[in-house]
Order: sequence, then C-alpha cells, then structure tokens
Amino acid sequence: MTIVIFGGAGDLAHRKLLPALYNLHVDGVLPPRIAVVGVGRKAMSDDEYRAFAKEGVEQFSRRPIDAQAWEILVYHFVDDLTQDEIAGMIGTSRKTVVRRLAAIREEARRLAQVVPAPAPARRSEP
Repeated sequence: MTIVIFGGAGDLAHRKLLPALYNLHVDGVLPPRIAVVGVGRKAMSDDEYRAFAKEGVEQFSRRPIDAQAWEILVYHFVDDLTQDEIAGMIGTSRKTVVRRLAAIREEARRLAQVVPAPAPARRSEP
C-alpha cells in the first residue's frame, strides 16, 4: 500500500499525519507493508524526509518509536514539482508519480523479503 501526502513536508504532516500513520501502523490497522510518499515543493532527499518524519513521530506521537515497526515503514519524498505537475498527478498526467512509485514498490518488495511481518495487533474487547 502506498499513501501519498501532498504537502508532505509541511507542518500538518509533521505534527499530525506522519505520527498518526505511524500509530495506525503500530496498532495493526494499516497493511503490514506500507510506503509513505511526501510530495512538496521543498528540495528534500528521501533520507532527509525519513529524518523529518522520524522527528515528527518522536515529538508528536502518543507512543515512543519501536525500532522494528519503524524499519518496516518506507518513506520517500518527491520534490521539484510545479503546481501544474501536481495537478497532473491527480488527473491524467502521472509520469513522475508512476516512475517514483514503481521504485518505491520495488524497495517495499525488497524490504518484505528481509523483515518479517509484525504479529497481528491484539484487540481488546469492550
């Protein structure tokens, strides 16, 4: 599964969306293998985006980072897009996104071969 966040390097993503996605992942609500793609106009490498995401989770998550759960998540950032390109990604012109998502899916497949799936979350009964 791939989740794309437009404005992925913004304050809302940093404080709310990325920590919430991490918590949903740890809670077992999301599929075990997930890629988060941030899209924005800031110049940011994938490693810088991972650090940005981790800092947001460390500061604003309701729980501390679990190293095993964190390693399963795949974070990427797509930058240098004009507003027209972003609009095209939503509509019919998807070249940049398709190429990038293919690379992300490949990385997620490689990760799936290395990291075992987490145990299913236990649900408490009311």
